[in-house]
Amino acid sequence: MARRGLTKKAKRAPKKKKQEKIDLSPPEQATPEMRARVEFDFGPVLDEMNVRIGAAYRRRPLYVTMAKKADRFTWEQLNAMRLYRSVFDRCERSPMGCALSVGSAGGRGLMPSSFIHASPGVVEAKRKLAMLERDLGASLSTLRSVILEDKSFSVIAMERFGCRTRSWIIIDEPVILKGRPAMADGKPITRAVHREDIVPRSGRDRAVIAKEFYSGLKLLTEAVDRMSEAGVHEVWVHVRDDGTAIIHRASLAPNGTFRMWGHPGIVETVLNRLLERNDDRLIFPTPEAARDALQEAADGALSQLEPDELAA
Repeated sequence: MARRGLTKKAKRAPKKKKQEKIDLSPPEQATPEMRARVEFDFGPVLDEMNVRIGAAYRRRPLYVTMAKKADRFTWEQLNAMRLYRSVFDRCERSPMGCALSVGSAGGRGLMPSSFIHASPGVVEAKRKLAMLERDLGASLSTLRSVILEDKSFSVIAMERFGCRTRSWIIIDEPVILKGRPAMADGKPITRAVHREDIVPRSGRDRAVIAKEFYSGLKLLTEAVDRMSEAGVHEVWVHVRDDGTAIIHRASLAPNGTFRMWGHPGIVETVLNRLLERNDDRLIFPTPEAARDALQEAADGALSQLEPDELAA
């Protein structure tokens, strides 16, 4: 007599889905060619409210490396170069809206002309960039190459005046095997190696570039001073180490922060309104509270980044 239920296939428990592993390893570094030309710093990536959203390698500006190797610049000059690079980076946002965006700047049946996306942040950045570069004259190209493109004096001299090959012989270079110096009888094995590289045609060519740079840097510092005195002012939310936030005001806010901008008189009025509503203080318990209070006090009188625009 057959037992009941043996002819039926046993029900199998559903397989559990394998949980995807999150890759927490650091991102890939830049190419060896890029690392040989400029330095990179690894650090967290934060959004406008100081929340960590990832990590990345960032290229360290060449002028920062130059300042660390030798005491070449004053604080005013370093601030001018930082401000110049920040303004230029803000101009790099594409004027074309993404075709996948469902907002007014995106596609979805709109005419091609509607893809032009001249955001307030880009327009203001281009105005400030033109103001800074207006009086730089012949030194503009050299300043752009060093401060914005991270090119050394030698590289600029070779591009402009030409170059030559420099060669030499290293007599006692250690032999490396599997990442370690090769040894024989307790002594490192060495060999003679021929080396060569590309250098400027003459040392005078590099001196010409250096002279142009420092002359232009003086003009740039003066242009930054003029912009600070009679230009558009910015207010931004600065997140402090303890998690609280404070609202600052200057001619240019740090990139990557929530910021608003406008005429100095209007900015002054907004800050006074904030002080009245917050017991004469510009400190708030959270970045979000500071942002909301600033927007409420501005009441549309100040410009700000659009909702879909990153804080460049």
